Amino acid sequence: MALLRTFLAGTTGPGLRSPLTALLLPAAIGASAQLFSSSASITITTGADVHVQGGLLNHGNGVVSNDGTLYVSGDLTHDATGTCFGASAGEVVLDGGAQSIGGVSGIVFNDLTLAGTGDKTLLRDTEVGGAYPGPAGVLQLSDRRLLLNSHTLAVHTGSSTAVQRTTGFIVSETDPLLGYGTLRWDIGQQAVAGNEFVFPFGNAVSGDYLPVSVTITDPGTGVNGWLALSAYPTDPTPSPNNRPLPTGLSVLTDLGGTENAPSVLDRWWVMATGGYAQAPVADLRFTYRDSEWNSGLNLITEATLMLQDLWNGVWQHPPSVVSPVANTLSTTGRTLRNGPWTAATAGSPLPIELLAFTGERVDAREVMLRWSTATEQDNAGFEVWRMIEGEEGFRQVGWVDGAGDSQAKLDYTLPDDNPTRYVSYYKLRQVDLDGQSAWSPTVAVLGTSTEGRCVLFPNPANDRFFVDTDPDGIRSVLLLDGSGRRVKEWSWQPQGFTVDDLPAGLYTVVLAGTDGGTRQQKLMIGR
Repeated sequence: MALLRTFLAGTTGPGLRSPLTALLLPAAIGASAQLFSSSASITITTGADVHVQGGLLNHGNGVVSNDGTLYVSGDLTHDATGTCFGASAGEVVLDGGAQSIGGVSGIVFNDLTLAGTGDKTLLRDTEVGGAYPGPAGVLQLSDRRLLLNSHTLAVHTGSSTAVQRTTGFIVSETDPLLGYGTLRWDIGQQAVAGNEFVFPFGNAVSGDYLPVSVTITDPGTGVNGWLALSAYPTDPTPSPNNRPLPTGLSVLTDLGGTENAPSVLDRWWVMATGGYAQAPVADLRFTYRDSEWNSGLNLITEATLMLQDLWNGVWQHPPSVVSPVANTLSTTGRTLRNGPWTAATAGSPLPIELLAFTGERVDAREVMLRWSTATEQDNAGFEVWRMIEGEEGFRQVGWVDGAGDSQAKLDYTLPDDNPTRYVSYYKLRQVDLDGQSAWSPTVAVLGTSTEGRCVLFPNPANDRFFVDTDPDGIRSVLLLDGSGRRVKEWSWQPQGFTVDDLPAGLYTVVLAGTDGGTRQQKLMIGR
């Protein structure tokens, strides 16, 4: 029991404070020890260094209050209640060989530093940055690799320096059928124009460093905003390649409907955002490997690669620049939003139709609708449909001829005579020459009166919406589905209302007043 005696003698000094019921137990003769905490309160004071030559197992009601530096050479397993380290602001250093972070409950680290000699692997979702107001903790990768292993690593600190490295990187790459390996960064807390957030991804097999750079140009609105990214390569040799496709994408065809995998880079980046009233705008730079375009069945000329992202079921084609020397693809001024990114050759792009659709009130009588297409194939034209708040459904209010076939960007406008004081909702129905059709997302346009104003934004909403109104006298906020059934109810909360667990569709938001009156608005939830 020499290990146990040495540990307990060390606890009487200034580094650790009672009460302490943890034990340092040898796993076997000659093996590493383990710090075992069962319903214990372990306190590591500021300035103290505590070394555990083995793993840390915390269960029951155990709490490790760490305001110093805790070195652990084995696995971290948190089976206790709470977040293991609570609101303490110390540093944990993983300085062993191959180590894992797991357990029944998720750990919230403040500062987490990777050291030692082996890879570090997540066995469950994990958080870094601190479980206290104003997170300031840092993830220091050093020269190690952190394998997300189909789990999410959340970084709460909004600073662009919250994730640091020398030569280490994060391995996001897992089969989406098993679950994405995701790095989520709460950038809404501190993101300002010019801040560059580098998601330091890499490939565990080849050792290549494959970062994604997000440089904010417009921070948007929403202090609780976050950005999440996942990345994975695909095998270029099967027919078809580029599989598995990202979740929600069922086909990969060109403009003519033919399988387009030989012309598409064998790498996917999946983006997600949340917590914003208005999402940020950023310049993006993605990194790929040569083997993802010049091997297998691919028929790609690298210099012709162009970025594409999928938005509301339609492939977009933002202006982009490829650097064959640096193996990067860059685009500027992109609104951060949900969906996958990849790259295709300019000669065989993924099908692109609607680039943008907006509506704005010009004056008391007229609404101007504008939309653009990047390419068109057999496009007969566009039906314009409108629903005014209080009406039962949409009706067609206009038609604009299409271009038939086009590979150039085209802009369309349509004025709508609409003097209503209520909010109006518009959508497009694009009709092919053979009668096939597709709907655009829905946009909302304000009415002529702001009396008793109730404006929902963003509309359509993805995971959260906000209400611009006078909150005085509001008793509750109700959400009704298309059949009028109540699906959610909230008390008033300025931080908005979460709807990320609801299917896409048209809903009604009802503001119920303390005087018994109500105000209603339509809300489109889209994914």
